Amino acid sequence: MHAASLAQLVNVIAPIMTEPGGRAWKQTTFHPFALTSRHAAGTVLQLAVESSLVSGDTTAAFAALSAVATLDADKREAVIFAVNRSATDALTLDAAVAGLGSVRVHDPAGPRFLAAGGGKMRAMELHITGDPAADQLLTDDAFALLTGMLLDQQVTMESAFAGPEKIRARIGSIAPAAVAAYEPQAFVEVFKERPAVHRFPGSMAGRVQALAETVQQDWDGDATLIWTKGDPDGPEVLRRLQALPGFGEQKAKIFLALLGKQRGLSASGWREAAGHYGQEDAFLSVADIVSPESLVKVRASKQAAKAAAKAAKG
Repeated sequence: MHAASLAQLVNVIAPIMTEPGGRAWKQTTFHPFALTSRHAAGTVLQLAVESSLVSGDTTAAFAALSAVATLDADKREAVIFAVNRSATDALTLDAAVAGLGSVRVHDPAGPRFLAAGGGKMRAMELHITGDPAADQLLTDDAFALLTGMLLDQQVTMESAFAGPEKIRARIGSIAPAAVAAYEPQAFVEVFKERPAVHRFPGSMAGRVQALAETVQQDWDGDATLIWTKGDPDGPEVLRRLQALPGFGEQKAKIFLALLGKQRGLSASGWREAAGHYGQEDAFLSVADIVSPESLVKVRASKQAAKAAAKAAKG
């Protein structure tokens, strides 16, 4: 097949609807076509999909997982689009992608996890804030996760990583383009609205907008390209993270560890580049929080580190 098109664009199934002299809006059918046109390229792959079944009220049981993938041989990049068709149950996605190079996984909500290199990858739901909506946004949206890491200073981890959901709820989007284009003083007011996004709304609002502008301009508005474009190794991902506004060496290493431990990053040398944050069962940072119990351990290690630093100062 060399071409594909949408039929019956003049009636109610059109992906973009309009009213004479009035508004225009996107229907739900718009988004899968937009994702496909933006990310898919090359050859459509034949997938062997194994999935649990969903029992329909008026239909026969059907597979919960629907997926399609393309392979761009020139870029050595495969893009897998996966949709969970269950209205009630979450799915854990395992993708056997050995030898395919850089891999991105998308669903209609956005990127779920990304990894560079071949092998078997596992998507993990993030559990950082204790707020299901905030955690889901962090799981679904790479820029939201990056923003949470930026906000993680002089406030609790839970508060910092809940910030992106507050921003999204108040301005309607967490997309880099939308955040960067927001009127700066109005964005400060967004941060001040209770519950506040951060205890220092003026400075942190400016830093978030600077981060959004950098991701929009340097990475085509796709934060995941920071750790996937060109199949970078761990040290290169660390260098790219440190080049971002508000990301010093420590913050960049913690985020690199988070990518490796919970986001499926398999870039060679990521553990070494992340330093002690990359160690297994280190319980030193947000990269190690996967449950309430691990959160307690991370808090304890942070308190011990502060106490040691205070004692060293005399």
